[in-house]
This record gives sequence, C-alpha cells and structure tokens, in this order.
Amino acid sequence: MPRWGPWCLALCLLLPGSPVAARELAVPPEAMVEVEVVSVGLAGPGVPVVLLREPGTQAVIPIFIGSAEAEAIRRGLFGARPRRPLTHELLGDVLAGLEVRLERVYVDAIVDGVFLGMLELRVGKDDPTPLRIDSRASDAIALGLQTGASIHVSPQVLETALPPSAPVEEPTPGIRL
Repeated sequence: MPRWGPWCLALCLLLPGSPVAARELAVPPEAMVEVEVVSVGLAGPGVPVVLLREPGTQAVIPIFIGSAEAEAIRRGLFGARPRRPLTHELLGDVLAGLEVRLERVYVDAIVDGVFLGMLELRVGKDDPTPLRIDSRASDAIALGLQTGASIHVSPQVLETALPPSAPVEEPTPGIRL
C-alpha cells in the first residue's frame, strides 16, 4: 500500500457525514469557556472523578469517570508515558503521524446524566476548517492532556461547578462519561 494509503483511509473515516462525525456541538465554540484539569482522584471508594475549573476560580466541575480514563488523565497531567503506548498515547501518536493536530477538546452537554465530549482536529497546516469528532468526555480530556490541546466547557457544564467547600459526591443516578 502506498505511504498515503493509511492517511487517506483515516481521513475517509473522518469525513463529514460519516458516523464518526455525526453529532454537532451543543453550543457554538465561541460560547465555550476554557477550563483546566485541577485533579483526578477518588470521590469515594472506587469512584474516580476528574475536577475541572475555570482558571482563576475555585469552583470545580466534578465529572465521574472510569478507572482506566482516570489513569490516562493522571498520566497526561504528570506527563508520564508508559514504556509501550496505551490507548490515549497511541491515538495521539497516530494523529501526529497523520499530521493531524488536536487543537481543542469540548465538553459541551450533559444528556441523561452523561457528559458529552468532542474533539476539534486540524488536518494539515493550511486547512481553515476544523474537523469535529464525537467523543466520550473522559477520553477527550485524556487525549487533550496527552497532546496539549485546550479544554473548553459549555455554559450548561459550567453550571455544574461546585464551590470549593462543597463535598464531591457521586450523584444519583451517577453522572458518568
């Protein structure tokens, strides 16, 4: 297969109208607020949580996640790289190999207690049109940390922020990514 073969195949999967790119952002990108990952840890016995916040504020947005995603986010926070690439590192390496940049991660909605995520990619250096790919919010955050992409949340997600003194408890029926 020619060198451009895998690249062409990957792009064909990401074309608008493909199942991968089927969802639109819940709000326009300009309505989003940039946030940072404050921490990842346990909110209770065996309940991983990632905490996001708007820079310069103390209120945090708790998002309950799976243990594998928590570990990937932790690796991204500390710049740790396993001896062999795990899923998020592998995807970051594939994007870099295809000359695709992950520029932004969006956590743009909460539907039925589930946070929705989106990846914003740039293909090539001169393409002005971003490519947006639906994602689990936890995977998007982990990949964003691995690649240095900025993380943005919608006003709806920002409303879930808790003051710094509020205990982080898993909601019922459990907000998960």
